Amino acid sequence: ADLSFGNCILLRLQGTSKELAGVLLLANLAAGPDMERIQMLQAIAGHGSIALENAQLFNRMERANRHWIETFDAISDFIVVHDTLGNVLRVNRSLADFIGLDPKQIIGLNMRAVLSMGKEAQTYFCPFCLTTGSAPDEYIHPVLDRTYLVSTSNVHGATGESSQAIHGRKYVTDRHEAERRYLERFDNVQEGVFFSTPHGAFIEVNDAMVRMLGYMSREELLGVDLRTQIYSVPDRQREFAAQMDQHGQIRNYEASLRRRDGSVVHVL
Repeated sequence: ADLSFGNCILLRLQGTSKELAGVLLLANLAAGPDMERIQMLQAIAGHGSIALENAQLFNRMERANRHWIETFDAISDFIVVHDTLGNVLRVNRSLADFIGLDPKQIIGLNMRAVLSMGKEAQTYFCPFCLTTGSAPDEYIHPVLDRTYLVSTSNVHGATGESSQAIHGRKYVTDRHEAERRYLERFDNVQEGVFFSTPHGAFIEVNDAMVRMLGYMSREELLGVDLRTQIYSVPDRQREFAAQMDQHGQIRNYEASLRRRDGSVVHVL
């Protein structure tokens, strides 16, 4: 296309990889360039190439950083990063929303202040740090009485000057409540129920099973070998396991079990 330029100079802008990054156009020059001007323009082109390459690099870094932040904030589990003094360095959107503050308002606050929720202050600066080492990996929130599964990682800062702690916590109160309801049903059902390995080792039994077989406690029954001491005919346990392995379920299977006193009880 006719750009109506006269007396132009085109300078190639290239990065460290020697690939073309751009073109510098100088148009409508008053006079043709001499050698001194050409050298000066080449120097300008070199600086321009570096500036353009750095700008492109920073743009890629900014996009990568923005993508990382979006991913970090999209995680539903609560995540917080703090330094060795317990001051918050970063927090994801899920935890900030739970606390009721904007993430920027939390940066710089101490973990004790963040988690106290207006109640009495903790005697330690970060309760999550207590979950490391031999301490349990579950933490009950002292205010809301909620149970969280906590994971902790220690990393060095970007400059390598100090250590940072990264805590992730997952709300598991609902899971515990479901487990509690399941165990209540397991314990209260009138039929004998047990879990075992395919090789005949008890894993768990309910109280009805203990009573049915005449044992004094769950612990006593759990220590008994199902195949040789409970089944009156050991081959029946192997037959039962083979059918389970083949079909995945069994209905209306009759068996004779030996009680603690040696008597036999017939079960379905």
